[in-house]
Amino acid sequence: MNESLRKNQADWQNKVKRSDVEIGVIKEVKDREVGELKEQVRDLMFYLESQATVGASPLKEEIQEGSIVVTEGLETPKKAGKGSGKKKRN
Repeated sequence: MNESLRKNQADWQNKVKRSDVEIGVIKEVKDREVGELKEQVRDLMFYLESQATVGASPLKEEIQEGSIVVTEGLETPKKAGKGSGKKKRN
């Protein structure tokens, strides 16, 4: 009986370990999908806001005929700050 209980306990421990691994994989997949959906929502919101802005603009036709080129990997240069950021007190 004792041997049977030990075997049963070992089986359950293995099942728990497998479940933990499966949960980890599922969580990674879910997090990746949520990230992709957040990007899609951000892009969609940008598109809708742009459409509303262009629709209300007096230069609507000129803007609609133009094109935008977006390049990845180019960083905008950072502005050099003045001093160490500490202000002088009087």
